[in-house]
Amino acid sequence: MRNIRHNYWIKSGFFTIAQRLSVPLFGVGSFLILIRSLSEEQMGVWALFLNVVTTLEVARNGLIKGAIVKYMNSSKEEDKEAIKSTSFIINAIYTTISTLLLLVGANWIASGLNTPQLSSMFYIYGISAMLMLPFSHFEYIQQANMSFKGIFYSYFTKQGIFFILIAGLILLFKFDLSPHQLVLIQTIGIFGGSIISFAFSKKFLSQKLTLSKEWLSRQWKFGRFGFFTNVSNSGLTTTDHLLIGGMVSTASVGVYNASARITNIFIIPSVAIADILYPKSVEAQAKSGKKEVQTLYEKAVGATLVPLVPVVIFMWFFPDVVIRILAGEKYLDAVPILQVAITGILILPFLKQFGTIMNTVEKPHYNFYFVLSLSLINLISNFLFISTFGVIGGAYGTLLSYFIGFIASQIILNRMIDSSISGVLKFTGFFYKKAFQLATTKLSR
Repeated sequence: MRNIRHNYWIKSGFFTIAQRLSVPLFGVGSFLILIRSLSEEQMGVWALFLNVVTTLEVARNGLIKGAIVKYMNSSKEEDKEAIKSTSFIINAIYTTISTLLLLVGANWIASGLNTPQLSSMFYIYGISAMLMLPFSHFEYIQQANMSFKGIFYSYFTKQGIFFILIAGLILLFKFDLSPHQLVLIQTIGIFGGSIISFAFSKKFLSQKLTLSKEWLSRQWKFGRFGFFTNVSNSGLTTTDHLLIGGMVSTASVGVYNASARITNIFIIPSVAIADILYPKSVEAQAKSGKKEVQTLYEKAVGATLVPLVPVVIFMWFFPDVVIRILAGEKYLDAVPILQVAITGILILPFLKQFGTIMNTVEKPHYNFYFVLSLSLINLISNFLFISTFGVIGGAYGTLLSYFIGFIASQIILNRMIDSSISGVLKFTGFFYKKAFQLATTKLSR
């Protein structure tokens, strides 16, 4: 029992998946309230805002998180203080530049998306952007030290505050919240999450900043590919929303986003397992070589597919039930969009773990070129399909780009670490068998 309690995968898996679950569960709760209190146009405004600012945060993760996790787990003890300090310095520079660019370009972005309300929302978000500097740094430090408990509690606090405030204001006090007020509430949540995150990460923090030109250069050279990769990857997740906003209408974004928010819930296992896999695969690469990395990849994707397959089958046949429960009758137009979009989540685990493995084998530039190419394909396919089919064209275009990426990633991984789809399916079957044996044992008792 003691071994199980202290097992890396069980402990880290519990807190990482709990964190990844708490975010969308609070998100679903917030979504259920907001989608019934805001108009379709207001939901579209909020969705477009989230797509833009999420791109900034995803880019930050790519620039900093991969580098600090890798070097903290593969470098000498005497270098770790410099690595942590350098990570913070890069984070501060990124936060300053990205926030200034967002504020300067606020009117231009709002005009391009035919959503003038966005410009003032971006100005308010400037406060949140500054708070994300300590929040993200504390998270990266904890993950680099393979400590996931504090990450869970900080995200739980951040999302919990947002949910509690909008639930109280809308359901109890009958406030008609605007998208602008939602940005302010989001800022309060980030502040609360930062305090909790500091409490858990302070034992890992450096007592003073150590500026090292060597580590600044190394972390930038490694992180720049993650930065550009994540920016390109955001194209895969935001292009459909942004093009629909610019080519159709803001209200149509609200309908399309109803489907996207539902499918995002089921991407959680893939993202959570990737967070756990990365530091472990770096360690495996250093000790055992590509064979162990191959096994970890196939296990990770196989385990992720276990809960996804039955979910996808159910939502193929009963999408209207899901839409009615989660979004309400006025969003039934999203039913065919959901049926197309939900298919793509069977491919996402392969794409997500592909990036993790490229970082592990020190080929982040491979992942960058791969995701950049895929984003350009996604942009073209979305433009063509939205022009031809309207709102549902976003789902068609995105699914096509995912499928192309799936084929390309499997060819590359097969050549680099000898992985195969059959290996992934073998582990998927193994995990189903174990789950069935566990269930029958419990029932027999």
